[in-house]
Amino acid sequence: MTWAAFALVLLSATLDASWNLLAKKERMTVPLYAAAITSNSILFSWYLAFAPVSPASLPRAFCIPCAVAVAATALFAIGLPLAYRFLDMTTAYPMMRALPILLVAGATSAFGIGKPLAGAAKAGMALVFAGCLVLGMRPSGRVRGTRLKAASPVRQTRLKAASPARWAGFLFVLLVAVGTTVYTIFDSQAVAALRAVASDEAARRTAPLFYYEVRALLTVFALWGTILVSPNMRAEAAAVVRTRVRSAVTIGLGSSLAYMAILAAMPLASNVAYVHAFRQIGLAIGLLGGALVLRERISAPKIAGVALILAGLALSVL
Repeated sequence: MTWAAFALVLLSATLDASWNLLAKKERMTVPLYAAAITSNSILFSWYLAFAPVSPASLPRAFCIPCAVAVAATALFAIGLPLAYRFLDMTTAYPMMRALPILLVAGATSAFGIGKPLAGAAKAGMALVFAGCLVLGMRPSGRVRGTRLKAASPVRQTRLKAASPARWAGFLFVLLVAVGTTVYTIFDSQAVAALRAVASDEAARRTAPLFYYEVRALLTVFALWGTILVSPNMRAEAAAVVRTRVRSAVTIGLGSSLAYMAILAAMPLASNVAYVHAFRQIGLAIGLLGGALVLRERISAPKIAGVALILAGLALSVL
């Protein structure tokens, strides 16, 4: 990775952790995420002026990856609020960022996308993955700071009854991870296709901006189409419009700037998996934010997880 890519990914990680903190604090819903993406598509609509070719001439190599990325983003948007509904941030966020690391690396290797990963990079990504999982663990023998052996019968019953909800949270984390993996890979392919048909260097540099706006617009239609067929989500959407517009714009701006930085960094790295791995530095930021802003507990496993992540990052990118 170049130093420019390093700076862009670090900026992205900070923004990503910040908007996830706000999403958890504001009790994210699909309509709130849709409103956030809608505000972005309006704010950045001028990016359409950076089309490297006329819209009618967009190549198939761009259209297919873009469509797949939009579908994956919809999965992400559905899974994210449900994961945060069932799990706290310091559990859900590390896992949502951990699982795609091996999925992206495995997929790029299996399909020959980008430069093959070196052995040290693979070992580093494995450390990052392990660290993220350790971050999500609770201290041995404790649940929410209460020793299991000291728990009353009533508390034990409550803990047992909560288990299905916790497992549901893990399933939605997996949905987010799959969505993240798919759109990370296909976004890089779509941007590469745009850069290949660009007429000059200026058009190649601005291709990620044009792609981001096209992808955002298509995602807006997909999400609002889903909301319109659900009476419950229609009611939630009305509430968002009445009382949560500022939160939607803030979340949308943070998520947009975070991912635009990643799109800009992708062409500067030899393999998209390097970009995705280093982005996990945001986990340390998210961990501190969860403790300071959301008052969530930082445990010894979470501190150990941060150490593993930092070691893995150093091994994979240096």
